Amino acid sequence: MNNSRWTLESVNHKEHTFCVIDCLANKLRTFHIPHLEHVDVIGDKVYITTLLAKVMSLCLHTNSRKFLSVNEISALKLPYKQVTIMHL
Repeated sequence: MNNSRWTLESVNHKEHTFCVIDCLANKLRTFHIPHLEHVDVIGDKVYITTLLAKVMSLCLHTNSRKFLSVNEISALKLPYKQVTIMHL
């Protein structure tokens, strides 16, 4: 059984959206992320990988978002670690 407050409900690549369920409040929240490729929910954070080889961190409590640096991406322990880091 999953004891996490947040659960990934669905990912829609065509519409670039994903939905999470707040199990405590029993509410569904939908987010739109352009170029969405992959989503991982870990605790109260969502890590979104985009088709542009960027990783965004989204805090579900505060709804704050930020793109991660190369060092921050390298330090992550994500189940899905197939992130290509592009150096321009």
